[in-house]
Amino acid sequence: MDVIRMIVSHEDLKPLVGIEGSAGYDLRIASDVIIRPGAVTKVGTGVKVEIPAGYVGLIAPRSSCAGIELENVTGFIDHGYQGEIFLKLVNTTNTTFLGYRGDRLMQLVVVKILEAKVLYVDKFETESTRGTKGFGSTGKS
Repeated sequence: MDVIRMIVSHEDLKPLVGIEGSAGYDLRIASDVIIRPGAVTKVGTGVKVEIPAGYVGLIAPRSSCAGIELENVTGFIDHGYQGEIFLKLVNTTNTTFLGYRGDRLMQLVVVKILEAKVLYVDKFETESTRGTKGFGSTGKS
């Protein structure tokens, strides 16, 4: 098993998996924050992480935090970065958000990267059933 090393500024900010076997480590905010509607605020997590080569850390909102999102939708942490994880949060609601130190807003998921060789071609070897049908290709909303 590969290891993800973390340095945590305070014990109460330690990222934990909510339920054993879950993919995401809940990230807590390291300070109180007020985010007005439409505003963007940068907040620290008090966590530094060392992602192993061949993996990437993805930061995504927790499902219970609708309306508070990452400004860039999903954060990527490459294996070379060892600084603190900061969250650039945006409030997409019409009410002011009050966040308190220790609140779990985002989650860190570590994913293995497929290091594939790219082969540029003029056409694909076989045509799939879906082909070039994009959004709504199944006819279901």
